[in-house]
Amino acid sequence: MNRDTVIGIVGAAVLIVAMVGVFVYERDRAAALLDDGDGGNLEIASLAGPEAQGVVKLGQSMEGKLNVTTHNLTKIDFTLAWKAAQGKDTLALTVTPPPGVATNSTLTMVSDSGTIVLTVDLANPKPARDHVTTGAGEWGFKVEFKKATGVAPDPVPVGKDESVGFTLATQLAAWKPAPPKSA
Repeated sequence: MNRDTVIGIVGAAVLIVAMVGVFVYERDRAAALLDDGDGGNLEIASLAGPEAQGVVKLGQSMEGKLNVTTHNLTKIDFTLAWKAAQGKDTLALTVTPPPGVATNSTLTMVSDSGTIVLTVDLANPKPARDHVTTGAGEWGFKVEFKKATGVAPDPVPVGKDESVGFTLATQLAAWKPAPPKSA
């Protein structure tokens, strides 16, 4: 074997050992950032979640699913917004959590104000190391157009909406790694 081959083999071995060291260091560093054993390096972060839009006719409802992929959730705010073209429109928002999440029951709120904010508090304490709590999954929703009131006083309603467009947005609160502390 000549000298160049030996130098090449030794150089490759040093490079492999260095790469393994970097990978081990980064893995340990990532684990330390996620948690110090009792969840100490985690904080609650606010994140925009999925949203849906649609149109619902008077006396009817529209159902759908919002796929929430964020884990370690502590709270989800569902905000339904609509604008009546004329008069007042009363809508209902119903939210159904995925199986095994929250109370696993349906939550409903009704309003004629143009906005409904329905908050689902999830009893997710700060997770311990290597433990993932959930909240993720397909959240069901139903938007129902219950009533349209005309612009003139009842009993002679004039100019009431036959359908209304809406936006359903979500805001998530979840445990996330805290930013590194500066020295």
